[in-house]
Amino acid sequence: MHKLEILFLGQKDVKNFLDMQQVIPKIKKVFENHGRASVILSDPVKIVLPLEPSINGHFVGMPAFIDLKEKSVAGVKWIGTFPDNPKQHGLPTSSAILIINDTRTGVPVCFMEASLLTAYRTGASTAVGASFLAKKDSHTIGIIGASFQGRYQLLALAEIFNLNECKVFDINKNAAETYRSEMLEQLSCTEIKICRSCEEVVSGSDIVVTATTSPFPFFEGQWCEKGMLLVSIAAKSELKPEVLDRADKIVVDTISGCMHQGALVPYFKSGLLKEKDIYSELGQIVVGEKKGRENEKEIILYVPIGVGTEDIAVAMKVYELAKAQGKGTMLSLF
Repeated sequence: MHKLEILFLGQKDVKNFLDMQQVIPKIKKVFENHGRASVILSDPVKIVLPLEPSINGHFVGMPAFIDLKEKSVAGVKWIGTFPDNPKQHGLPTSSAILIINDTRTGVPVCFMEASLLTAYRTGASTAVGASFLAKKDSHTIGIIGASFQGRYQLLALAEIFNLNECKVFDINKNAAETYRSEMLEQLSCTEIKICRSCEEVVSGSDIVVTATTSPFPFFEGQWCEKGMLLVSIAAKSELKPEVLDRADKIVVDTISGCMHQGALVPYFKSGLLKEKDIYSELGQIVVGEKKGRENEKEIILYVPIGVGTEDIAVAMKVYELAKAQGKGTMLSLF
């Protein structure tokens, strides 16, 4: 029997091979594959493992296969989300690992830390969606939630749009201050304004991203302004039902996924929202099967819950670069 080894990449290794300018086109390609039905996902696309009520957290498994032009890739991401971690344990809210498998033999070839990769691909998914769904001259971004994810949302959108201003709100003022100082270091040409309320963030923003761990809906339908793109990336619903009435179009990454996790789940369960109410999956828009934004007045809601194809496509690129440069640590399985 042949010796079986797997390449391990810690976050420091992974970080060296992540670049938003490269990740965004990679994620766009993933959505093209979705639009052409050259992907395989589990049903539902995320396998959620809830824990007992006394534990504020859950695990999610995200297996996927994607037939990239150069080669096919299969893998799975396992991510835990525990909102109390920062305050109680000094740890990130989310932690993740990812395994890439050889599609010829099925054996695992790479095992990597995936929380930073998740942040990059989530930001890139928003940026790709916004390139089709936001006004082309969008200059003002609103971020609700000065979170780890909130940082990469802004960095990704800054690659697509000429941003003049980013308005941010967080219930933790210190978090908002830290966000501002960190983002100014990376985006010196963009004004970062700390707002006193969510409503102040939304007012006048071309694109609004909600990136919180709020356990209840807080986003009011009356805040939605003509021409706005609203993006919800949270695991739970941050949106009040009136938002659905205000939206001219609701676009998702996968309909199946959004029926089981994310901002729209409560409304699917209650019957307020039905599958026919979803205008399109993003992949259909990317390949031209459906139109994105059609005028400057449309209010569009985009809900990308994240899919495993995004993770493994980016992870495969990281793995190839690390292997070519001799980075990481080889571990013997048997």
